[in-house]
Amino acid sequence: MNNAERLLLELCDEQAKDDSDMSRLTPDMFQLEMTSFAQTILSLQDAGYITGAFISQPTTDGEGVWFSNLRNVWVTENGVQKARQLLEGLSKSS
Repeated sequence: MNNAERLLLELCDEQAKDDSDMSRLTPDMFQLEMTSFAQTILSLQDAGYITGAFISQPTTDGEGVWFSNLRNVWVTENGVQKARQLLEGLSKSS
């Protein structure tokens, strides 16, 4: 399972909770640096699996860091279906 798939499953899990707070998901949880984490989030959003992700990119002089805010992220119906497929695949392979 790749990082995007793991992140999607975590986002779905968090969204299912009453007190869901996507911002608790951090790069450290996935052993990723911030740049990779932000790019993973963007890839999920580009694929239509999530909406509302906010990413700020480094400044042109190379100073600054990628920052991602997951607070307003929502997993779309496509994302939920993809997560179900992933979970079904995991249960069949074990």
